[in-house]
Amino acid sequence: MLERLKTHYTQGMNFTSRDFVGVEDLPIITAYFDEVRRLVGHDQGIFLHAGDVWWRYGQQEPELHQFRLWFENDRLIAFGWLLFERDLELHLHPKLGEADFDRLGLEIVNWAKSVCPGVINSDCATENIRLMRFFEACGFEPEESKGFMFAKDLNEPIPDLELPLGFQTRHVLEHEFEERVNVHRDAFDPSKFTLERYARVRSMTGYKPEFDLVVSTPENEFASFCLIWLSGGVGYFEPVGTRAAFRRQGLGRAVILEGFRRLKALGAHTAMVFSGTKNQAFYESCGFRVVNHFKDWRFKQEFESLELPA
Repeated sequence: MLERLKTHYTQGMNFTSRDFVGVEDLPIITAYFDEVRRLVGHDQGIFLHAGDVWWRYGQQEPELHQFRLWFENDRLIAFGWLLFERDLELHLHPKLGEADFDRLGLEIVNWAKSVCPGVINSDCATENIRLMRFFEACGFEPEESKGFMFAKDLNEPIPDLELPLGFQTRHVLEHEFEERVNVHRDAFDPSKFTLERYARVRSMTGYKPEFDLVVSTPENEFASFCLIWLSGGVGYFEPVGTRAAFRRQGLGRAVILEGFRRLKALGAHTAMVFSGTKNQAFYESCGFRVVNHFKDWRFKQEFESLELPA
């Protein structure tokens, strides 16, 4: 299969690449995702949402991220993102021709292997046929299901949901940041989320306080929460959680429905969320539908880095 990749190097455009320089590169990356999602359809979920970038970069220490960016002239055309020195996000512009798609994809894999010589994991939507074929050609092997991408058309009706007496859906207030961290830690126990990480998340360009939502009890304890990132007319829910003591009471659904209402009021046309397979029934009960299935891929085959022609 690697022979197929070699033959594609006889043609293709000239590209340049460089390493990530810091948070000032995030707007370039998020604009790239807005562009490619417009091209393939926002509700397909094949490419990351800008909210994935803001959330992942914000809530993990900067030194855990390694990026390399590829440009056609000054236009971002592809990039690789390594997190935890093992998880590779590989993104190639959908308008790339087959030769350049394979060429840049292989450059990204070679870069990732040079940075992380051990096992590399990645993932791919089952409808991203080009990327799956490329993974197979490079020696990645599919593994278990990772989860589903869900979408909700905000032009459809949003149901009302009555909360228990004294409970309310609202956004977090500044003096409640510690409780906001606590509800996250309890929902995802064990969790490494801290006030410092939460502060970094709030420093991201896409963070909007009115989309940092909670369900609060009469005693102002937070029972459930969600954080929504709005970009390109699409609201992306990441993360969503409920404390164990408050589950199966409709509170997680309530905070999501409040998110739908706020997004619709600002003109968003779609809401999306990614989750593991065990949460499918919950998200469908909120009005989401599955639009894509993701599988994990693992690089298990050793090979020497292929050299591109001069």
